Amino acid sequence: MALKLAPEESLGLGIRRCALEQLSAATEGLNSATHAPEELVEAIHEARKACKKLRALLRLIRSSLAAEDFRRDNQFLRDVAQSLSGLRDTQVLWETAQALAVESRVQPAMKRISDHLADHISASASPNQVSAVSDSAAAAASRLSDFAKHVDDWPLDSGAGLELVSPGLAATYKRGRKLFRQVSTQPTDTTWHDWRKVSKHLFYQLNFLESVGKAEISPAIRSARQLEQLLGSDHDLVLLSTFLAEEGPGLIDQRDLRLIFESVTRQRLQLQTSALSIGGQLFARPKMDFVGAVLP
Repeated sequence: MALKLAPEESLGLGIRRCALEQLSAATEGLNSATHAPEELVEAIHEARKACKKLRALLRLIRSSLAAEDFRRDNQFLRDVAQSLSGLRDTQVLWETAQALAVESRVQPAMKRISDHLADHISASASPNQVSAVSDSAAAAASRLSDFAKHVDDWPLDSGAGLELVSPGLAATYKRGRKLFRQVSTQPTDTTWHDWRKVSKHLFYQLNFLESVGKAEISPAIRSARQLEQLLGSDHDLVLLSTFLAEEGPGLIDQRDLRLIFESVTRQRLQLQTSALSIGGQLFARPKMDFVGAVLP
């Protein structure tokens, strides 16, 4: 479900409406998913996305919330998303392995890796595994439904103007700009991942505000979207590398494993180079200059 402020809608009402819609859609999806793993995977994926969108909204209005309330709600949403990570993470590993297998030099070895992951996904279709995942999904749905009470308590004045969201947008942009400098000079897998999360929050926030933004907000949305997608693909390769380091020696020989790691390194370099190019343009300005450029 899109995170969008409707034309002529007040910011306070729009934030609350979007938050409640995200919670409702995630709850309904988790509750209505059958015990077939492929349907649970999609419902879980959408629920995790909803939690990320809600955390982006939460950061947008952080200046209006008590520090304790922000920490509580942010931690809650992070915990719910984490509780749903297992089955989805395996699916992402399989999809990443499939994409990597198109390179001819590593194709036979990656097929064995993909088959191993596919077997793992198939094993999750056993009655016991499906029951466990369904129980986790039902528990998450219940928690998200209850969280709507917190959203109702968010101090959102229906007459509030851009002062409600400008500090939060500036803070997200500032954090993204700082992380851009870090990955440019002292990159680590952790800083790349942190930059990915902040870029996703920035995309969600800008996308939500598009109807009240200036003309420059649209290209900023496109850049933030491209950036978070590139960084998401890079993170998927990090997860695959971690899996291969742990499981690879028992599945393929050392030569094939070395070729795969070389392929992963090449692809990551391409993704990171593109991300730095886009990020260098997106995060070129001080935070208030950026906010002033995209919001009236």
